[in-house]
Amino acid sequence: DSEGHARLLISAHQDGSSNIAMTSADDKMRVLLGVDDQQSGLRLYDSHEQGRLVISVDADEQPWITVHDAEQKRRAKLTLMRDGTALFSLNDSDGRPRATLSAHPKGGGLIVSDERGKTRAMLCLLEEGPKLIMVDEDGEPIHEVP
Repeated sequence: DSEGHARLLISAHQDGSSNIAMTSADDKMRVLLGVDDQQSGLRLYDSHEQGRLVISVDADEQPWITVHDAEQKRRAKLTLMRDGTALFSLNDSDGRPRATLSAHPKGGGLIVSDERGKTRAMLCLLEEGPKLIMVDEDGEPIHEVP
């Protein structure tokens, strides 16, 4: 840039991977695009150089997006499984899963978990119809409809 700072860095490595990095005017990493023989991804950083958003296709050909808080705990993840199931999970501030929404060719569902990450309620739509299940702290059903 006009101040002599490298704002765009392109690198190729002997292992076959390559990266494109973009920095802010104050030389902080803000964007990293990378690829190797197994996966590709884009990582966006905040002004403190903490990775906050990742978009990737992994070695199993599964795409995913993750959102991280300032402490680098994953707070949300969206992925598409090989069988066509889409999953969206939300985690609490400790990184534990609290809610998961799924959609697949034969239905979908919502799972709600407690502060320990244990499933406490499930709402699902199956081929035979909708179902609501609530369980106690030990995982034993306490209410089920129908």
